[in-house]
Amino acid sequence: MAEVDALGEDAAAFIFEPLILGSGGMLMYDASAFDSLLAHCRAKGILLIADEVMTGFGRTGTNFAMDQLSTPPDMITLSKGLTGGTMAMGITTCTADIYEAFLSNDKTKTLFHGHSYTANPLTCAAALASLELFLDPACGENRQRIAGQHEAFAKTLEKQAFVKNVRQTGTILAFEVDTGEADSYVNNLAGFLHAFFREKRVMLRPSAIRSTSFRPIASPMRNWLPPIRPFWICWRNMEGKRLNINVINRKSDPHGSDFTI
Repeated sequence: MAEVDALGEDAAAFIFEPLILGSGGMLMYDASAFDSLLAHCRAKGILLIADEVMTGFGRTGTNFAMDQLSTPPDMITLSKGLTGGTMAMGITTCTADIYEAFLSNDKTKTLFHGHSYTANPLTCAAALASLELFLDPACGENRQRIAGQHEAFAKTLEKQAFVKNVRQTGTILAFEVDTGEADSYVNNLAGFLHAFFREKRVMLRPSAIRSTSFRPIASPMRNWLPPIRPFWICWRNMEGKRLNINVINRKSDPHGSDFTI
């Protein structure tokens, strides 16, 4: 808050990912403390722009991460889960005050902006279909189930000597592996992980691959990693030693349950 005050009238807007900094390494922070910061910005007349591209549509447990905060944003950016990941689409919402500021017959007040993937008829149809599934009570129940599995698995992770900073918010579970090297996106652990999971027929995104050996953690990983069967798809995001893996097992769960590390 002191930094906000120091900016004085130079701060026009605050753009943020609510509750979780995804690209920053799945960093999670307390909702109440963040709510205080948002309220302070609002009192200063600073526009609040929530980036819910990653956190929206149930990822944090609630429909949107901002549902867990009492200070509403002035603008929200949405994508990804908007169409269930089937097609590219972006939407930016705003309050009536912002909308009316550009509502005029005077062309000089026009907001000359548009998303590259907005209003495509086929994409809009996909988004409507995805929204219908998202609002189905079964979807909410499935997210609660995933969150419960993550919470239980987090306790297993916390017992591992080479694992640190285990954290969870809703359907997102993240942790860091202590390799003895400096934290970096090109940490040598990537090479080991690719080889380890490839043996189990799990595909990982080819990020920062280096040939190396991590035998000291191979054995304990086999002990706490749940049994893995053939999978259709796997998605993960690794920032240095931070790691997030989603696995969809269509054989054991036709609804596409997620097992996230």
